[in-house]
Amino acid sequence: MALVDHEFHCIADPGTAHPFAMLFIALNRHTNDVYYLDELYVLEQSDNSVRSMYERECAIIREIYPYPDEWLYTYDEAALWFLNERNSLARTDPRANLGWMPTNKQGMKRQLGEVKPGISTFKDMMRYGKAHISSRCKNFVDEIKGYAKNSRGEIPKKKDDLLDCNRYFIQRASYQVEDMPLVATPKARPESVRSMTSQPKDEYVEVDEYIITNPFEEDEEWSY
Repeated sequence: MALVDHEFHCIADPGTAHPFAMLFIALNRHTNDVYYLDELYVLEQSDNSVRSMYERECAIIREIYPYPDEWLYTYDEAALWFLNERNSLARTDPRANLGWMPTNKQGMKRQLGEVKPGISTFKDMMRYGKAHISSRCKNFVDEIKGYAKNSRGEIPKKKDDLLDCNRYFIQRASYQVEDMPLVATPKARPESVRSMTSQPKDEYVEVDEYIITNPFEEDEEWSY
């Protein structure tokens, strides 16, 4: 399906004391498939200024879908300084703020009664084969694999910045998984996962009980 059939999202979880994370996502409204195309995950405070992150963001957007005014932008409003600094950049470069919208995460918590709104929806996306994650999103994959409750049934607050970006995307897109047959494959441990597909460049990473497949483009490598 053509790129113009997709809705493109840039999601930011700005950080100073914690990593500055961004996810770049395409949503196909016709099929309800979600493609996680790329990420930014910067740990060093000396390297994650708003200007520096903006320059990297622009480079990724130019590569994926070079029409920045057609993307949808969402940020964690807890980092109000982020919007203020983007507005300052926009005085000389109007593209620095093309309509960044807050997540309204507190309102979603109250409305849905969930501590982490969107996590359950993402699990369903994976179960029904609607989440397709590029091999470029290595930190996102690591966060998914490490996401687990402790002995008290609580979800520790650790390395979940890109997962938070994903939750903000689900909220912004009002994404819901429609009823459909499961297409996920039960976990297996073949000698070579590449033998599972005719696409030689595809890559798969096991998470929970499923190996999710389906490439966005034939020449891209995909983790799910």
